[in-house]
Amino acid sequence: MESWILIGTFNNILKNRGVIEYMNKEQEINDYSCPHKVNYIAKDLGLNPVGISTKSDKKYMIYDDKGHVKHFGQMYYQDWTKTRDRSKLNAFMYRNRKWYKAPKYSPAYLSAHLLWNPDY
Repeated sequence: MESWILIGTFNNILKNRGVIEYMNKEQEINDYSCPHKVNYIAKDLGLNPVGISTKSDKKYMIYDDKGHVKHFGQMYYQDWTKTRDRSKLNAFMYRNRKWYKAPKYSPAYLSAHLLWNPDY
């Protein structure tokens, strides 16, 4: 009985600190994207490591070279790393063609190159 109370108390502490929501979000992102692929692409492009976003409406975050955090990738929408649907890729590339030339570390650049990069 005592261990159950301790586990319940520990879960309440984690919930108050936002850890449980973060863990649930990390599991939920796997339905819409592939975090391992995103990190692989970022490393291959010479960018900083990518993490799970602390914003509820974004999938990922990354620190730029100046130490500013950038959030990108709309939550609840699948991207190329997960779907591999060529028609969705073509639609994204047509709709957001300017994003591929956006400044490095801008959310547009990060989405175009990390989430919708046809080379990966």
